[in-house]
Amino acid sequence: MVEGHGKFRRHDLVITREMHEANEANGVYPVLTVVDADLTIKREDQPTFEDLQYILERVGGPYGWDRRREYHEQPSIDEISEILAKPSSRRYSFWATTQKGTEEVGGVIIANVESELRLRKMYKFARESSDSYSDLTADSAAKTTEIYKIGLFPEYTGKRWGTHFLRQVFNEIFESPEKPRVVYLNTRDSNHEGVVKFYSSVNMNVIHTLTYPDDLLPATPQQRRTGDHPARVPA
Repeated sequence: MVEGHGKFRRHDLVITREMHEANEANGVYPVLTVVDADLTIKREDQPTFEDLQYILERVGGPYGWDRRREYHEQPSIDEISEILAKPSSRRYSFWATTQKGTEEVGGVIIANVESELRLRKMYKFARESSDSYSDLTADSAAKTTEIYKIGLFPEYTGKRWGTHFLRQVFNEIFESPEKPRVVYLNTRDSNHEGVVKFYSSVNMNVIHTLTYPDDLLPATPQQRRTGDHPARVPA
């Protein structure tokens, strides 16, 4: 279990529709080499704060996601719950079918939690820092969809499944009725090793990085336990 770091660096990353289409055309997304696994994503019911807690614990527990202060303070909980209830917010579960059967292996919550104002400021900063971000135009913030939380359960990492699921999530977002131009997410250097390198491998660009003070609450005995989540079966 991750303990307090004192400070952490938060990285803001984006991928545009054009870059995703270029990835598809140029074969950037690797062909899945595991022939004995069928990997699919499944649209779930409207996300709730309880669904978020499940992802925080099941995916991010080893990195302290469920101990972040914002998820334990009522005003923040209410604000996040309101955002999750919006029609544009969605939840998908990740499933793998192997010789052992079909198992849930991760998931994603898509919700625009980051404010449009902050996105506009970050996009402006990116445009001014490099010509390569000229496609992040002034109206891009209003046409951005956020991947709020995403990941595989720890026991399923290291199988090269992550890129396959991320590609499916990109497809779902860019083909959605909202027709966004940009997909945004943020991550921390206190997450699993190589997380920024992973996103960069599919041409997600880091457009902003800041250092913040540690926001992790002390771990409870229950949070120190691992492997006590019952497996879910496909409906």
